[in-house]
Amino acid sequence: MKKKRYSVEQIVSILKQAELGLPVADLIRQVGISEQTFYRWKKQYSSLESDQAHELKQVNVRLKKLVAELSLDKAALQDVLSKKIPRPALMKDVVKYATSYHGYSERRACRLMRQYRSTQRKPSTAVISRG
Repeated sequence: MKKKRYSVEQIVSILKQAELGLPVADLIRQVGISEQTFYRWKKQYSSLESDQAHELKQVNVRLKKLVAELSLDKAALQDVLSKKIPRPALMKDVVKYATSYHGYSERRACRLMRQYRSTQRKPSTAVISRG
């Protein structure tokens, strides 16, 4: 038998129908769930209203986006750390690498590498060796 996935809003509406007086046996037969599932949902979601369930869903979406961004940042930093950077003057090249290879904006790459954006606009100065 194929499993059905119910959204939180659907679960809350099913529980509201039970609260309004629809017999539980009829409701679970109508929806196609077991009695155990109904009571587990009741235990989990009985305190939620439908608008709270919608807000919960939005918070979950935002958290998933944050986790995805942070995992991309971590991958970029590990990639940059695997390269040898002998001098701080080469950090400008590292920021350029992060923008070109990982597709970050200059602002985000600078923030990730802890560089000021103004250092990206200044021409690089050649180090003159004294002999």
